[in-house]
Amino acid sequence: MQINSAIQQQYIDGVLQSLHDQMIDTGLNNINLPDTTTNFSKRRLGVTWQGEAVLYNGNLKGLESIHRTGEAVITLNMNGVTVDVEVGINNPLVNYDIHATFMKHGPRGTIAGSLSHITCDVQLCFIPGTETVTLEKLVVKDIGSLKAKITGLGTVLNFIVSHILQVVGNRVKWKVSTMLEGAIKDLLNEIITKTPLPSPAIDMKAMLG
Repeated sequence: MQINSAIQQQYIDGVLQSLHDQMIDTGLNNINLPDTTTNFSKRRLGVTWQGEAVLYNGNLKGLESIHRTGEAVITLNMNGVTVDVEVGINNPLVNYDIHATFMKHGPRGTIAGSLSHITCDVQLCFIPGTETVTLEKLVVKDIGSLKAKITGLGTVLNFIVSHILQVVGNRVKWKVSTMLEGAIKDLLNEIITKTPLPSPAIDMKAMLG
């Protein structure tokens, strides 16, 4: 049997607000992105020129805006109660510095943009007879596209823009998944274990009888 519960949704909103606050307190609202180097080439005047772009000083901001995007669905069965909910993050910001070398040119520039969205599936569980809540899963479901602009490289290197943005997008999506399913999940689990369900929610256990 499945039901929607305002109490459960208030509980989720409460722990997500605590997650928001503690992510700011612990610096998880401003995450360093890994430095990376990518190579490229272009044929000009019968010669194939090799180039290199170094990405550094990268950071990702805004994961602390995680919030519930839909109603929590509570499933009651003989083994306990599970609460499933989708959470999301809108437009986290991405920045990198870039140094490119090609045909004896070495311009420096910046990359600035954002991911369109991030969605995750979260499941909580508690066992009748206790007020303890456990985090069963936090899984990244979808990471939207990166929309970004590169400035400072000049017209000579316009041809590498799409390649650079693809590299940055891949690095950022890997980091987002790693953080959400790692350190941020661990922090949420810690918050949940310290936040018992309110007593009206525990009355739902009678529905299992």
